[in-house]
Amino acid sequence: MSITRRSFIQGTSAAVASFGLPLVVPRRVFGANNEIRIAVVGCGVRGGVHINLFGRRQGVRIVAVCDPDRQRLQAAAESVEKKFGNKPEAVADVRRLMDRKDFDVLSVATLQYWHSLPVIWACQTGRHVYVEKPLAHFIWEGRQMVNAARKYDRLVEVGLQSRSRDTDRQADEYIKSGQLGKIQYIVCFANKARTSIGKRSTPLPIPETLDYDLWCGPARKGPIYRDRIQYDCSFTWNMGDGESCNQGVHEIDIARRLLGETGLPRRVMSVGGRFVFNDAGDVPEVKI
Repeated sequence: MSITRRSFIQGTSAAVASFGLPLVVPRRVFGANNEIRIAVVGCGVRGGVHINLFGRRQGVRIVAVCDPDRQRLQAAAESVEKKFGNKPEAVADVRRLMDRKDFDVLSVATLQYWHSLPVIWACQTGRHVYVEKPLAHFIWEGRQMVNAARKYDRLVEVGLQSRSRDTDRQADEYIKSGQLGKIQYIVCFANKARTSIGKRSTPLPIPETLDYDLWCGPARKGPIYRDRIQYDCSFTWNMGDGESCNQGVHEIDIARRLLGETGLPRRVMSVGGRFVFNDAGDVPEVKI
């Protein structure tokens, strides 16, 4: 049976609770044979979620996976083949992925400093995009991504799980019903009990499976003095923005949605600092 917009979203209620799949799929997203062909870039934890939830949708086929770590790349390709019966192309370099003509949507699950370039390249080559939050590492990059989506008339969706959770939708509807009166302000709080990322006296050895130059990409390349190479780079300014963009983006988005805010704030005040760990991180641990 060929896929339709209705069948694409049918049964996704449970899936979107942890992911945020698009609830409306415009006709122009569909490729040849009424099929949506997806390439997933970034094969870590979030990339695995993308693979599982996109791959099980009827009429959707994952045709390529991309990651500079060949161990992750191979595992992702094997996962697609085992779960969904088709063997995707495994591509280490996202630039080579863009040379391909066999996919319609790019699903971006990389670390945030690698968000902007794949999104812009995808728009330039005629692909639509689903990209994990935060949209970009820098404000300027985010603006270029928006410009590219508009210039090339592409759909770009930023993944925020709360936008698709039933509980959040119900809260939104309840507040809009007026039963609480006019909401003046909302207080957001996120207490993520993070552990230290460590502070080594010697650089962390780079795994043989990782193309470190490609992994760094647009970020500054240098020695690593934290204990883990992957996720913990979110807590360094070179590759991440700390909890304000890692977790805070969720809480702020929920508050803005419940207040009906769609534009930029007129003013913002923020204070914070590093008060807990003496480690290789340099972004604020506590921020208000």
